[in-house]
Amino acid sequence: VTSSSSKPDLTPYLFKTTKTAYKVGDTISWTGSERNIGNSTAGAHTTRVYLCKTTYYTTSSGNCYLMKSLSKSVLAKNATTSIAGSWKIPTYVGNGTWYAIASSDHNKQVSESIETNNQRYIKVTVAGLADLQAYSLSLSPSSGLKPGSTVTATFRDRNIGGLDAPKYTSRFYLSTNATLSSADTTLTTVAMPALAKGALGASKKVSMLIPKLTKPGTYYLGYYANYPSATFT
Repeated sequence: VTSSSSKPDLTPYLFKTTKTAYKVGDTISWTGSERNIGNSTAGAHTTRVYLCKTTYYTTSSGNCYLMKSLSKSVLAKNATTSIAGSWKIPTYVGNGTWYAIASSDHNKQVSESIETNNQRYIKVTVAGLADLQAYSLSLSPSSGLKPGSTVTATFRDRNIGGLDAPKYTSRFYLSTNATLSSADTTLTTVAMPALAKGALGASKKVSMLIPKLTKPGTYYLGYYANYPSATFT
C-alpha cells in the first residue's frame, strides 16, 4: 500500500507573465517552472498553459485557449522543470480580463499526494479590436414611402471594443428581408470619423432617395456600421 505522503506532488512554481496588459496581436510571454514537492519521483506527464476567462481550467471551461502543451519526462522529488513559453494573441480573443493558467499534470497521468494544487493563474488584461456597433437607428417617415420619395435616417454608433476605431464608412441598404446581402440595393454611404474605444458617437442624419423603380411592398432599411454589425428598422 502506498500512502499519500509517499507520492509525488506536481505544482507550478514561480509562474508569472512578463507583463499584465496586452492587446490583440501582442505576444504574451511567461516564465516559471513545474516543481515536484512530493516525496517520490513523478512519471511522465503533460503540462499545459492556457488563457481563460476563468481562474481555473476544467474540461467544461468555456473561452479558453491553449497557449502551450509540454510533454514532461520523470521528475524527481524537489526537482523543477521549465514551463516558460510565449503565444501570439490572435485577433479573435475578446476584450477584457483574462487569466494565464499553468496546469501541471493536466491529464492526471500521475497519482499525486495532493491533486488540488496543480494550477496557478496570473490575471492579465487584453485590449481587443475596435468593435463598432450600430447603436440606434430611426426613420422619418417610416411608412407610406413611395418610389422616388425621400427618407431621413437618424443614427448613432458606439465602439464597444478595446481599441480606438479609425475613420470608417457606414452604409445604408434597401432590402426585401432582414438579412442584408450583396444583392440588396445600396442607398447611400456616410464617411464616419474615428471613434475612441468605449465612446458613443454623435447622432447623425442622412437623407436618401427610394429608387424610382422600386416595386410596391414591404422593405427593410438596413444600416451597417462597418460590417458586420447591423441594426434594422
